[in-house]
Amino acid sequence: MRFKISTLAVMGVLSLFVAQSASANAFVGGYDDCYPSATDSGVTSIFANIKTPSTYPVVGSNSGSSAWVMITGNDSHTIYAQVGWEKSYGISSKQNNAGDGVHYFYEINYGGSADNDIKVFNPVGPDQGVTHAYRLYNDGKGNFVGTEDGAQIGSYSAFKGTGVTFAEELNGTNQWAAAYPGSASSPAVFDSLRYFFNGTTYYSPGLFWVNNAYGGSDRTNYKYGVDGSSSYIKFWDTRY
Repeated sequence: MRFKISTLAVMGVLSLFVAQSASANAFVGGYDDCYPSATDSGVTSIFANIKTPSTYPVVGSNSGSSAWVMITGNDSHTIYAQVGWEKSYGISSKQNNAGDGVHYFYEINYGGSADNDIKVFNPVGPDQGVTHAYRLYNDGKGNFVGTEDGAQIGSYSAFKGTGVTFAEELNGTNQWAAAYPGSASSPAVFDSLRYFFNGTTYYSPGLFWVNNAYGGSDRTNYKYGVDGSSSYIKFWDTRY
């Protein structure tokens, strides 16, 4: 059974993301919860084309800005795998092994806490103004594989996928000075959004939300728009 939850519930889920980090994270995006039965295969794949804006986001010291797709493994969304790209500076963590700048990344949290989080950075990242295909899928051998344009970024043991998320995120201790990928004149675009759940392809991972670093909704600075269909959405930060 496929089920969408309310915006109020979204805020509760986001507070769980916040609890995992030293600083509150901000998000703009959307997700679906799927609730597979014990005999279901669950969510086995998510895909999106993500267009990098013509100008990389503004990122201050000790902060990061990213865009990604994710498969979640529990109702609280604290178990997950994701793939995407990130621009960051001065974020100190055991996973940040690529240095500052723009990188593709793959991340998995297999236990629901910061100690269970593994993040792998690719040495390179997307060019400005270019669209790339991001896919996360179960390879049938017990692993979630994250790819960019078909090239593997990372792989780790899979869990039963219970939902999907696509989003842009600000993280770090100075994220209030950072920008989401995309501006009003050059938004970041997600298109061809789809995921595979129990043998069926869904093209509308909806329920779009905006949540700022303080835990509240901010629809003044952070905007989204849907053009043509619910499998196409663009995000932008009105401050830049």
